[in-house]
Amino acid sequence: MQINMIDIGKIIPPKSTYIDGRWVKSSKIFSVYNPATNESISEVPDMDEQQVLQIANKADECFHNWKSQSDRNLFLYTWYLLIKENYHTIAQLLTTEQGKNITSAEREVLSAAEFIPWYIAESERLYGENIPNRVKNNIHITQIIPTGTTLAITPWNYPVAMILRKCTASLAAGCPVLLKPSEETPLTALYLAELADQAGIGNAFSVITTRSNLQQVSKVLLASKKIKNVSFTGSVETGHLVYQAASMTMKKTVLELGGNSPFIVFSDADIENALNHAIFLKFLNAGQVCITANRFLIQEDIYNDFVSEFKHRVKNLSIGPGIDNHDIGPVINFDSVRKISTLVDTANKEGAHIEEMGIDRTNQQGSFKMPIIITKAHNDMEICQEEIFGPVAVFLKFKNEQEAFAIANDTNYGLASYCFSQNYGTIMRFRENLETGMMFINSCALPNPKTPFGGMKGSGIGQEGGENMLENYCLRQSIQMFY
Repeated sequence: MQINMIDIGKIIPPKSTYIDGRWVKSSKIFSVYNPATNESISEVPDMDEQQVLQIANKADECFHNWKSQSDRNLFLYTWYLLIKENYHTIAQLLTTEQGKNITSAEREVLSAAEFIPWYIAESERLYGENIPNRVKNNIHITQIIPTGTTLAITPWNYPVAMILRKCTASLAAGCPVLLKPSEETPLTALYLAELADQAGIGNAFSVITTRSNLQQVSKVLLASKKIKNVSFTGSVETGHLVYQAASMTMKKTVLELGGNSPFIVFSDADIENALNHAIFLKFLNAGQVCITANRFLIQEDIYNDFVSEFKHRVKNLSIGPGIDNHDIGPVINFDSVRKISTLVDTANKEGAHIEEMGIDRTNQQGSFKMPIIITKAHNDMEICQEEIFGPVAVFLKFKNEQEAFAIANDTNYGLASYCFSQNYGTIMRFRENLETGMMFINSCALPNPKTPFGGMKGSGIGQEGGENMLENYCLRQSIQMFY
């Protein structure tokens, strides 16, 4: 059953956002749309810079209260239980405002929830050190302390996962969070805030919603000396602006800025396994995944057969509203449709072969995009150098390892890469030569709380996930004592 406006009003206070431990209404609002129908499904506050400045000015007070809160892990675990209990409602809300199919939405919610117990446990292991010292009457120790309030800026493609990965780590480390979710998907953030309130987290977690004042609000938050940490996931262009602004007040900053991942298939690979992973990875969330495969590099002696079978499988994919659990849902909005179409049109002008695929079951009111297969491509085409973020698969040929690795690395991005081969030597050379923060070999297993997530080159700075993520929000303080 699809969530409608009445249902949303029952789980989230209407025209309100969650600030400083309470729900706050606003006279200025903006609409949130269902991308499958282009219909307004709710309205949320459109906050301005003055409202946000007041919130930022309270960040120090929130920090001192939260870092000394002895029950904070109990509150976080209660939040985890509430998310698990209400996962289907969260998934329905996520599908309605973001578009992915309900199976993917449920998977996102349940997997993202596991960040909470992981970081609760990691927070108990933030040990200091006793450093050996040969100087008489001198002790040298370290202690790990939280640094201050965090500004978390999250994207629309995986709102639950990004919110829980960033916010849970910060809260577990002792740092309150000001969350600025995407204006496309604020409802998921607000319902998570409602559950956080029920769990007792209170004013350590606030949600800032805005659309028309996006740039001004961001400037205020990034300029605030009360905010000490920034975690941002989004576009390269916006990431550069965030990094520049955050540096003016020396905030600890982590940036995840997207990717242009190569998916390399050698002729000795398990072709069936490679095809299964290729279809799953490319069309997951309508291709709106930062670690999805942008460029399929196929060895020349299997190229024709691989592309032919890939096309055959794509033709059988259904396209339609995510709430009906179609294989491919809508992209996030019509601006995204236009951006994807522009990249495809440019590739066509540059000499690539374009072929639309799939079974068209779309409601034309929604922002749907048919799957597209591009062949006769070369790596200096714009579509091979930019992040597509849509259901478009680009195929390139290669002759040997050296050429494959050169093509794969010939991009400004360095987030993820994929290799399919049964040759141990090939796999080891792939590990040694690819310029990416994450590598997947004969699989495309999605990240989990235990593994670091992040890239190199233009894909960002720092990592999230894994055992060291809490250090993004902490300082290892050095203490020397003479007696």
